[in-house]
Amino acid sequence: MLVHLKGSTVTDAIIVIECECGNTHMLDEAGDFRSERIFVYRHGVQTKNLRCCPLAPLTRENILPGQPECRERYRIIIHREQESPYLEIEHISPRPEEQILEVMSITFAKPST
Repeated sequence: MLVHLKGSTVTDAIIVIECECGNTHMLDEAGDFRSERIFVYRHGVQTKNLRCCPLAPLTRENILPGQPECRERYRIIIHREQESPYLEIEHISPRPEEQILEVMSITFAKPST
């Protein structure tokens, strides 16, 4: 998992998660919203669950023989500490176990004085 910070302010961040398979499009499991850029608001939903979602729908014709559909999942958690709010991006195993496989953190931009 690679996480790229595309923009950050005091109140929000734009990130791109690169899956183990190389795909950067993710599906927000709460709203069936698919996007490459993930907008995270400091005062928004505390936890966001995502899964790898190729841009083109997978069909029997475009899946290589022996290559299973990617089932990687990710979770974004907002930690709202007063001094230094940050995002924790977790690579989690498929359901039902949901073990944390890898964690990366991104800090929101510091307020200008």
